[in-house]
Amino acid sequence: MTETINIIYGGIGAIVAIAGVFWHFHRRSLDVEKRITKLESADLMLTEQVQYIKDNQGQLSARVERIETTLHQIDKNVIATSVKLEQILELLKARK
Repeated sequence: MTETINIIYGGIGAIVAIAGVFWHFHRRSLDVEKRITKLESADLMLTEQVQYIKDNQGQLSARVERIETTLHQIDKNVIATSVKLEQILELLKARK
């Protein structure tokens, strides 16, 4: 009789141990799914940020190009003004 009770308790213990292992695997799989969801969310945010940076880069390049054009025009005007100033100085020297 005692032997039968020990076998029954041993069987129940084995079933509980197996159920515990399955429960542990189930919890770990839920944790992994949660981490994957977080990583996918972070990946999506990074992708959006990269796209935003690329869009801003295009706008910045257009601005830089406009600034370079403006600076080139200013440079041409400075050279033209310098030439005119040289001509005025030569005229003033010639009058003396």
